[in-house]
Amino acid sequence: MAEPTVTVQLLIYSGRRDPHWNVHGAEAQRIKDVLEKTARGEATHRPSMGGLGYRGFLIDVDGKQYRVFRGQVTESPGARERYFVDTAGLESELLTAAARHGEAAEALRAFRVEDEK
Repeated sequence: MAEPTVTVQLLIYSGRRDPHWNVHGAEAQRIKDVLEKTARGEATHRPSMGGLGYRGFLIDVDGKQYRVFRGQVTESPGARERYFVDTAGLESELLTAAARHGEAAEALRAFRVEDEK
């Protein structure tokens, strides 16, 4: 099985490029597995998109995009989005990971983003 290509983007800025990082190896595979499991789980309504400041994470897994924000996962496989409950707590994990990535960590501090868990 080929290793998945995973890119995580912290959605936080308006008018400038958001911080992003690549994930590799076992961590990338785990993120892919969690997202695929979540997308087979509890469906929910369309989430709030947020305003200025922190708006969650955009995750690209092998060209397929997911948005994780306020306890919900949006799957964008094409023209039609689907919405699921973040039962695995992926947003919390991503906030922890972002705090270890230079520019993302600085942005979280600047906007005073904390895990609501």
